[in-house]
Amino acid sequence: MDILFIILLNTYLPCSFLSVTAISGFGLVVFLFLFCFLSVHIIVLLKLGWKAKDQLDESAAANSAVEEKKSPEPKEKEREPIYYIVERKRTRPKQNYGEPKEFRFK
Repeated sequence: MDILFIILLNTYLPCSFLSVTAISGFGLVVFLFLFCFLSVHIIVLLKLGWKAKDQLDESAAANSAVEEKKSPEPKEKEREPIYYIVERKRTRPKQNYGEPKEFRFK
């Protein structure tokens, strides 16, 4: 029944059938865009939440480790100074240019 109706509609009113196809195509494109847009943003938000949760867990673990480590520590010895070996910048020798030549155009 539906196929017969579509065939009759296409035979007698081809412009109308084309517009129905165009409207449905436009609707599908809009749906596809919204679906992709939302899925990408949901994935990005999930990643941000996952990283925030991991950072919160790490900071909680670090705080508990600091609290356990608060036992009296012996005074540290004076640290020896650290010396860095740095190479001096070498300058390029200045180039000596000869006297400028004179050009004559004919």
